[in-house]
Amino acid sequence: MDKVYANSQTGVRYEGGWKDSKREGKGTVTTPDGKKYVGDFLNDFGAGEVECTVCGSVYKGQWSKSRKHGKGTLTTPEGNQ
Repeated sequence: MDKVYANSQTGVRYEGGWKDSKREGKGTVTTPDGKKYVGDFLNDFGAGEVECTVCGSVYKGQWSKSRKHGKGTLTTPEGNQ
């Protein structure tokens, strides 16, 4: 079941799959400072193939337990990899 959750104190917003009160399946997290995570969630953690944007840099690749893990590519705002 998809759900939208917005934390009024932190401004963090999640939209996507939800199971047993945890993020599960495809989802998107956005923060007030412009960070964005689009990808899979497993048991409330980012997992699998993702696209994560932080300070204009974009990481596309594998993720496990909400951290970069495995193969991926980081592209800076200038286009450097």
